[in-house]
Amino acid sequence: MSFRILLCLVVLPLLAGCQNNAETTLSGSIQGTTYHLKMVTRGLPVTAEELKTDVEAIFRLVDEQLSNWREDSAISRFNQQKSTDWQPVPPAIVQLVGVAREIHDRTGGCYDLTVKPLFELWGFSRHEQSVPDDQAIRGVLAHVGMDKLEIDAQGNLLRKKDPELQVSLDSIAQGYTVAVIAQLLEDRGILN
Repeated sequence: MSFRILLCLVVLPLLAGCQNNAETTLSGSIQGTTYHLKMVTRGLPVTAEELKTDVEAIFRLVDEQLSNWREDSAISRFNQQKSTDWQPVPPAIVQLVGVAREIHDRTGGCYDLTVKPLFELWGFSRHEQSVPDDQAIRGVLAHVGMDKLEIDAQGNLLRKKDPELQVSLDSIAQGYTVAVIAQLLEDRGILN
């Protein structure tokens, strides 16, 4: 075997591995913050604009379902109801409440989605924080607790045992959003 053939057999595979990995960067403003995604899209049959449209559609859907900042979101509508009847909610809410229940149980109750009234009492949601008195705290705590929230995963239903119960998904929604977007990218063949 000649030296040239041997050189070609060694060098050509190395050069093939050095192809330019086309990077695509998507960024924008949504949900009161900004996002930046950087991925390798070489050889994929999808444009940056298509990806951006799909990613922002996920952000909007999550916002419409999980945002406590929007009065018309599904979770806000659930919170506004003063009923102890079963209420239909999107599957994402049932899924996240189920995950939260598991974390709640594993942490001995340290993680609790029903603390929204406490956040409001302390002013965290308004950025006007104040220290409430003990009586006010006790009054709100009477309506807090994962034991006051029931899930029917098959029917995509939630039920309050206490009509004053309120749920905040803020602590889990961003991670959920990232997981949904990551799944979209993987489904499109984007692995890096």
